[in-house]
Amino acid sequence: MEAKPRMLKRPDAKLVSLENEMMDVLKPSEGASKEMPSTKTINPLIDESCISHLNYRVQQEEYSARIYMAMSMWLNNKGYVNAAAVWRTYSDEEMKHADIARTYLLSFGIQPVTPRLDQPKQNFSGLPEIIKLSFDHEVVVSKQIKDMANHALADGDHMLYELCLAYLKEQVEEHNKMQNWVDQLEAFGTDKIAMRLLDHEMAG
Repeated sequence: MEAKPRMLKRPDAKLVSLENEMMDVLKPSEGASKEMPSTKTINPLIDESCISHLNYRVQQEEYSARIYMAMSMWLNNKGYVNAAAVWRTYSDEEMKHADIARTYLLSFGIQPVTPRLDQPKQNFSGLPEIIKLSFDHEVVVSKQIKDMANHALADGDHMLYELCLAYLKEQVEEHNKMQNWVDQLEAFGTDKIAMRLLDHEMAG
């Protein structure tokens, strides 16, 4: 008996439209701009290099917020509701850190850049990976701030240096949090029971 040719099912128009819209998430937002605000100011106590460092700090702190937000969303979706709340708090804190640099720039008559941000990692193998990635990310951030502090000292910009010290004080607190989670992974393991207990502990 001759086999009948297999008919290809026509894609559902609504599904195709939805998939196209999802792909648009990866594209630049409509109206995305490369325009930069003016760095002119009557205040002689801030220079282009300082402005560049602080705009970079704004961008990096906002990106950190997005990293932790993505982690929070993944945790929430996988049932780690308490860990999700903790990482959501971390995300909110990073936005406050961005405001520190913004406030400094505005104090000297400089409009901070509202930066375009990349999409962070969306999928994770589990809570242990998120803890490790968060630990590593805070190390990177601390190195960035130390570089800014070294620049401030080399330029004799003592006000910027004081700002760097305030950031580094915040970083000590960040490292303490992450080190605690890493220590618990090493002490109690990463099996399901250990992860359940750790998520419960994160409820505070």
